[in-house]
Amino acid sequence: MRGGFAPIKAMVSHTLNSVSGRWVGESNLPVLIRRGALGENSPSADLCVTALHAVYVDGFLMPVGELVNGTSIILEGVNGRDTLDFFNIELDSHDILDVQGAFCESLYSAATERCAPLLRFTGGRSQLKSRLRSVASLVVDRRQPIDIIRDKVEERGLGFARAA
Repeated sequence: MRGGFAPIKAMVSHTLNSVSGRWVGESNLPVLIRRGALGENSPSADLCVTALHAVYVDGFLMPVGELVNGTSIILEGVNGRDTLDFFNIELDSHDILDVQGAFCESLYSAATERCAPLLRFTGGRSQLKSRLRSVASLVVDRRQPIDIIRDKVEERGLGFARAA
């Protein structure tokens, strides 16, 4: 969040393998963020990241897996691939990178301090409460930042569904 340029400390890669048409290691599945899903030209082209990788939206980091909506942000299928390679950029400190117009986190290590607050759901109950706050916001808006971000991304996703 310093802005400008930062020296790259390391490039770290990992490969996700598929077996019998399914990704192995399903705790961190690939997620496709369609062009414009996070905002106008954000990203500027379709972008594939892992579900645990966080994007920076409205001052917060949020794992992209929490934003899957089935239209503009979707789980990426195997589609005949045997592998999918991912690359992370490690900087001296955790920071935000402009990746095709989308703001994504650099490689995070538990030994470093996050560059922004991380928002995530803690299970089905927290997701249900979030949905209830969003519905109730028509009368009294008590949504939390995580609800507002999800609602905005889902609203953009509805535009994708209508266009299809």
